[in-house]
Amino acid sequence: MTPAGVGRLKLDEGLRLVAYPDPLSPLAKECRRRGLKAEQYRSVPNWQAFSGKPWTNGYGHAHDVQPGEVWTLAKAEAVLTADIETQWRDLIEALPWVARLDPVRADVVLNLAFNLGVSGLLKWPATLAHIQAGA
Repeated sequence: MTPAGVGRLKLDEGLRLVAYPDPLSPLAKECRRRGLKAEQYRSVPNWQAFSGKPWTNGYGHAHDVQPGEVWTLAKAEAVLTADIETQWRDLIEALPWVARLDPVRADVVLNLAFNLGVSGLLKWPATLAHIQAGA
């Protein structure tokens, strides 16, 4: 991913250094219902009774994150780098032609894979066909 692509991904994901519940989880929905930000989940009475999975930290990292976990900026940056490398590997395994795209298009496809997962991206065959064709 190019430096500009990483910058765009950071902007899209945002940075949080304290774990927060997934926006679609019951706990995050309860926070919204009460007018709270997701980071304020501990203000929800008996918050442990609501699922917040998958918990997220850093730049959208949602694997093996625990409630209340606090990261440094250095850890968030390192995890983002590792996540980008993992997504790129998975993307190239599923769609080898992506490696031949110009850098800007490759950044866009990788950003999509980062957000949707490669399996989610594969559900967009018409879009992928257009990208592959250079449209």
